[in-house]
Amino acid sequence: MTDQMLSVAIMQPYIFPYLGYFQLVRAVDHFVSYDDVQFIKRGWINRNRVSAKGQDMLFTVPVQGASQKVRICDVLAMPDDKWLRKFDTQLRHEYGKAAHYAETRDLVMGTLEAHKGAPVSELALGSVSAVMARLGLPFAPQRSSETFTGTEDLKRADRLIAITKALGAQRYVNLPGGMALYGTDAFAAQDVDLRFIFDRSQAYEQFDHPFIPNLSIIDILMHNDPATVRGMLGQYRLLSAEEATASSAPNALAQ
Repeated sequence: MTDQMLSVAIMQPYIFPYLGYFQLVRAVDHFVSYDDVQFIKRGWINRNRVSAKGQDMLFTVPVQGASQKVRICDVLAMPDDKWLRKFDTQLRHEYGKAAHYAETRDLVMGTLEAHKGAPVSELALGSVSAVMARLGLPFAPQRSSETFTGTEDLKRADRLIAITKALGAQRYVNLPGGMALYGTDAFAAQDVDLRFIFDRSQAYEQFDHPFIPNLSIIDILMHNDPATVRGMLGQYRLLSAEEATASSAPNALAQ
């Protein structure tokens, strides 16, 4: 297999995810929002982290109908006006003096407002779409709930392989956290090249406190212009599990 092979990423939808998620989007030819699997409480679907007084602060978008017996696409995002005002205030208090506060605040709050009462999967996917548009980059995701029905009963790795092959691709790319979930043998047996993406970007200025890695893309957009962020998205390595283990590739928080 060569580096010219078509590649696929299949990821649960995360709200305003960290940089590695966006690097994954840029690294592949096809991105599939894995929205018809079980909702994970206390995961990254409706939660993420921003900065607050030099520490990381978790924010959680309220949802309705959340259960690990329910599909992500069947859970509703329910950020009411009170929650939105509180989050808006938190962003202003922490980032009001950031170089790109105004435009980033409008992007974030506009996305949240536009998806009130929508499936949380659409809010999360909408957050990625809004960021990609801000960066001037194309983004044409597919949804597993719409495009790949009939594959739901396959085992976890088997379904990922089936979707990859259905898209005519030969490579499946995942975040580093997937190394604990997927072995290479099942993919290799189906002639699918399994790779993991590792961030190589550098720390950026976060006011006057020590750098906090792997915060939501919100933090990056507050402090950096679109051209700088686009450059960050290209700073990654694609490694096999064996290469990653051998090189001890760093990734402090594999969301």
